[in-house]
Amino acid sequence: FAGTELKEAEETKKTIYEVFDKKVKLVSPGSDGLFILPSHFEAKGRVYGWSFYHTSGHFIRAIYEATATAAQMWLSMIQALLGTKINDIRLVGGGSNSQVLSQIISDALQKDIHLMEVNEATALGAAILGFIGLNYYKSPEEAISKMVQIKSTLNPNKENKKSYKKNKRIRNNILKLREEERKKLKLLLREDSERTIILSH
Repeated sequence: FAGTELKEAEETKKTIYEVFDKKVKLVSPGSDGLFILPSHFEAKGRVYGWSFYHTSGHFIRAIYEATATAAQMWLSMIQALLGTKINDIRLVGGGSNSQVLSQIISDALQKDIHLMEVNEATALGAAILGFIGLNYYKSPEEAISKMVQIKSTLNPNKENKKSYKKNKRIRNNILKLREEERKKLKLLLREDSERTIILSH
């Protein structure tokens, strides 16, 4: 997957994220019916609605949207655990190098997304602890105020809200059906196991 895009990135001296984003921009929200369900606890990810007219751009966008769908799920869980509403998010990691993915996440969550000057959070965290250990900064709060900076902020596009609410409903319906399938399969496997034990006697 993405071999063509990697080659294009090398030939044009662009990042892979720039190549991906160019293709994704040609596909409308909802990926023209292509839906990818991200991995969900013990459940495997799946592809739904794949048709002959879907291009690599559709698949990349569907993966982006699956990432946003997963973010919706985790945000709901975190807010429920904390008992409070989270109003804005700081996005870090490799995915935040994609402006389009970051915007899709903002649209799906309908929240402001802050992109950071240094988006490799693990390395930045290690550097912060190192400077504190050297007494360059006197406290974690001081180090964070100096070293953690927002580069830019993306605001949610209200026009795309409907598409991503639909994706959320699709995800929830699929998860419900998969849970029913899992229970039926578990029952069948238990029946087979019981028959095997009876026959072995």
